[in-house]
Amino acid sequence: MDDVIRGLLKVGVLPVCAVGNDGRDITCSPGNYRSVISVGASNAREKVAGFSGGGTLFVENHIYTVPDLVAPGEQVYSSVTKGGYEAWNGTSMAAPIVSGIAALWLERYPDITVTDLREELLGNCKNLGQPRDRQGNGLIQM
Repeated sequence: MDDVIRGLLKVGVLPVCAVGNDGRDITCSPGNYRSVISVGASNAREKVAGFSGGGTLFVENHIYTVPDLVAPGEQVYSSVTKGGYEAWNGTSMAAPIVSGIAALWLERYPDITVTDLREELLGNCKNLGQPRDRQGNGLIQM
């Protein structure tokens, strides 16, 4: 799958992926790939949600941590089948928020490179005072 992700980057697509919901020191693919924006979940108290995955990985002689950042992922309302809305928890609820912020950056700066978009997302985070393997750069800000 790493080749697919690298292919997306080459054509100007920045993959934003959930890191998983199995808690500390457990990560899921593709959210634990170095090339993606890996997203963990935060809660309303601006803390990393207990279920949010994260950890330190050693791949091909490189050590890195995931997630790259966190976004709201507890009690996020979403549409459900058969109509209506429900509050759900998960890093899969947080990742679309980051994708939406990325889309707003692209709308404002349509010529931005994938590399610069990545830097903008990672550079606009609020430190939550948690370890890097739990919060990454922190809570995404717009």
